[in-house]
Amino acid sequence: MKLGLWIPSRSDLTAPISIEVPGKIDQRICKELLNYLESQEVIFSEQLDFRNAYVKDGQVFLEQRCLSDLNTFIWFSEIDRNPGSHHLEILRLLSLTTKVINSYEFVSQGLDKFRAFSLLHQHKIPVSEFLLVNPRNLTEIDLSQIGTSFLLKPRRGGFGKGIVKIDSPSQLRDIVDYVSAEAHESFYIEKYYENDMSCWTGLTIINGNVLYGYRKKPERIADWKPYDRNRVGGGVNLVIPDDEQKNIAKRVYEIMQPNFFGLDIIKTKEGYKVVDINCFPGLYYDFLHDLKIDFPKVFFSALNL
Repeated sequence: MKLGLWIPSRSDLTAPISIEVPGKIDQRICKELLNYLESQEVIFSEQLDFRNAYVKDGQVFLEQRCLSDLNTFIWFSEIDRNPGSHHLEILRLLSLTTKVINSYEFVSQGLDKFRAFSLLHQHKIPVSEFLLVNPRNLTEIDLSQIGTSFLLKPRRGGFGKGIVKIDSPSQLRDIVDYVSAEAHESFYIEKYYENDMSCWTGLTIINGNVLYGYRKKPERIADWKPYDRNRVGGGVNLVIPDDEQKNIAKRVYEIMQPNFFGLDIIKTKEGYKVVDINCFPGLYYDFLHDLKIDFPKVFFSALNL
């Protein structure tokens, strides 16, 4: 097996996560992952930052190394989420020759709330009701059939940033008109559901295994949403998910086939609603050890070692 890794570690859990400081996984977890591969006598190359790679004649190179010669490439880091970004294009090209974990197919879809929820809605997953509109057709829609309050969301956002709660159709219309730069610009809108934030649950799923749930601490809640303006993550308490939440997660796994993902779920009068899918789920060292999860074995289970 020719295995390549780009899993930058995170030594300071209070530092912001960014493209420049892309580590998302606690360095203690990263160390366990590498130790596991060595114990299994797997030959691997690490620190292969594909984001700096280039393409020559359909093959992906990092400096003078051909990443397209790898059998498997595993990555977990912050990237440029914009459609057609260099990072996503490299993943797309690499996936033509190499098994990529997490796959380009999932990440390109999962990072886009509209694309992800469109697929999950077709498969009867209980996602929020949603709209994709532009300023010209917004006035043609009877928003009262959907609800009285709405969330205007960035399609490729994160950390709760940029989400705006709107409490009337007229307010939504005025905000869309205000921020519109071009007539053809589209806006992604979800129905807002009254819910108890003390029941909000994030789930972490690795290779089809629901490892645990978590709930944001009060200081990470801004009124009606988890909010992390500084992009540091964490600030959570352990939650044991119930069977219904686990079943929702397993159905999403079957539909989208991600190796790693997370779900944010709220409880409404209509039952559970998935309000976000996360391509980079919360991995917490203390939770993994308290629950006695053999995380390296689960993380690398797709390799069939």
